Amino acid sequence: MKILIYILSIIILGSFAYLFFSNNYSDTSFNNDQELGLNEEGTDDDIKVNRLVTYKDKVAILLSPEEYKLAGISSQLLKKQIVILQEEKSALSINPKKLIEFVEIFDLIKLQLDRVNIKKKYLKSNYDRLKILYDSQGSVPLKNLEESKYKLMSINSEIILLNKKLKNISTKIKISFGDFFLNDIIDERVVYNNIVNKFSSIIVIENIEYKNSNTDYFYKSKSLTYLTLYDEATKLIGNVGLFYLDGDNLSPERKITVHVNTADSLEGYFIPENALIYHNGKIWSYFKEKDYIYTRYELSKFNIMNNGQLFLNEELKNNNIVTSGAQVLFAEEFRTQIMQEDDD
Repeated sequence: MKILIYILSIIILGSFAYLFFSNNYSDTSFNNDQELGLNEEGTDDDIKVNRLVTYKDKVAILLSPEEYKLAGISSQLLKKQIVILQEEKSALSINPKKLIEFVEIFDLIKLQLDRVNIKKKYLKSNYDRLKILYDSQGSVPLKNLEESKYKLMSINSEIILLNKKLKNISTKIKISFGDFFLNDIIDERVVYNNIVNKFSSIIVIENIEYKNSNTDYFYKSKSLTYLTLYDEATKLIGNVGLFYLDGDNLSPERKITVHVNTADSLEGYFIPENALIYHNGKIWSYFKEKDYIYTRYELSKFNIMNNGQLFLNEELKNNNIVTSGAQVLFAEEFRTQIMQEDDD
């Protein structure tokens, strides 16, 4: 079934190219073969137009200036770039329930501490007032002054205890979720609110480099923020690291693949998606050779990058790639081949 669909697609594309070029072909087609070093492989007439030529020992397509304009063909010069190679790693999104529970405890202690500090302020003011009266006039019984002092000492002890509890829960947050979350919880809580409101996610990644935890990790081109090592049980292997994913909400326990930059790099070219032609299990592109001459070139040495783009890591003698009209050229090339086979 797939083969039948593929054959029909080729026939349709070929028919389209045939109708397009046969209807728009004019006597102004190139006739400067000797100047361009071309050897035509067929003859043109008003019914069957053969646009396949030989250019530098390669099959090429030759268009007239009018055909070029009508076909909407355009090209661009590819720029050589250096990219960092990336490695895939398994990852898992986790439920933020533990973080939320920690923050609830943190907030409760903080609330108690705020209330006690307000109470301490009142008791301190009252003690200072009684102390002044007792020292200056002796109009306050010593018993009242000592009771006020005792209450102040008790509230100070309560504050010390609450501060210890606050420090303890802060340490737990730091150990479990890193300084990144602790600082955010103490400050404006932008990151934490993103988690609670399901705008962002917390994920764990297997086999991280513990000594180089600041290595760049990515999920769908989004940079991940390293938090800390994750010590709870998972199905992941090796050193498991905890990371923050901003702007992407993942359901708990969802398995994903992330990418990490390696020390290796490649030199080559990013190929635009609209320049790619998929045929017979291979990937091709057309390149503009000279004036209105185009050749098809197989892209064999490439990597599919994290962003989904094809990166060609080989040297190009010609980097003027067709970015619009490649399918028209492809259909015309096949139409002419079918025409030649019929003539044989």
